[in-house]
Amino acid sequence: MQMRYRGIIKMVPVCAIWLAIAVLALALIETPAEPVSVVINSLICVAVVALAFRLSAEIFFKVIRLNKQRIEYTQAWGKPRSYRWQDVEAVNFVGWWQAFELVFRDGKRVKVSLMMDNLRSFLQLLSEQLPRDKYQHAIEQFAGTFGGKNNDDKD
Repeated sequence: MQMRYRGIIKMVPVCAIWLAIAVLALALIETPAEPVSVVINSLICVAVVALAFRLSAEIFFKVIRLNKQRIEYTQAWGKPRSYRWQDVEAVNFVGWWQAFELVFRDGKRVKVSLMMDNLRSFLQLLSEQLPRDKYQHAIEQFAGTFGGKNNDDKD
């Protein structure tokens, strides 16, 4: 099984890049009396463009391949990696990234975003290949972000 970002998700960073470039152009066209303002605006816009390119590359090039034996992933920055399921030390849910984070024994980490396809298959493999104590807390955090934490409190 393969996981990657699909469809409209790939448009978000493209739009962010164009917006940042437009703001940079506007900052250069509408030159204020003080050149310090132009420099500050330009630096901020360049930082936003660089961040947008970094995130865009991640969205366009990240691929995670999963099977019952291995987890293989390729990211925009870095070499492809491959691990056995036994190498997973912990699974966390990072709420502000909306992603599961697999932590491996060597300290490497990979985020599996909720916006990637085949999420259901990923969760199925997670439950089949790992002991419950390694992923249970992450699943509870995931459920909590969608209001599923205290559903048993109903009157």
